Amino acid sequence: MASSSHILEEEKEEIDSDDEFFQDGYHTITKKEEMEYFCAVNESQGFDVPYFGAVYAFGLITPMKLHGFPGLFKEVQISANEAIKHYNNKNGTNFEVVDIVKANHAGCCGSMYYITFNVKPIGTSAEFSSITFQAKVYYAIPIKDIIEVELCRPKPSN
Repeated sequence: MASSSHILEEEKEEIDSDDEFFQDGYHTITKKEEMEYFCAVNESQGFDVPYFGAVYAFGLITPMKLHGFPGLFKEVQISANEAIKHYNNKNGTNFEVVDIVKANHAGCCGSMYYITFNVKPIGTSAEFSSITFQAKVYYAIPIKDIIEVELCRPKPSN
């Protein structure tokens, strides 16, 4: 996806900026950014969305930087493990999470994680090819024991 980190001169006029008040560098999402965002959400169901930098929009699904944030990474790992456990129970499989590929986040009285991760059948050797999965998981805050798996599936091929 194309990056929208540079705002064209003609787009500056359409930005409803709160930056004069807050002085934080953020701007309200432009129509062009909004169109790109909604196309990406529709195409990927929230798993592949562009990063817009200093854009403010309520409920935006955004890519996460997991490295350097151990608390967030742990929540994503827990969520992925719960998702694959749910998938295994529903489908009679025996997969385990090998690694987290990436994650997106939307705030919603907790966190809605859109996680892409690799799995293997439990007990297989390192040479065994992993399978890429996607999961959409609600992780409640401050009640840490509520985790709801809304979707867990092998990543669709395009």
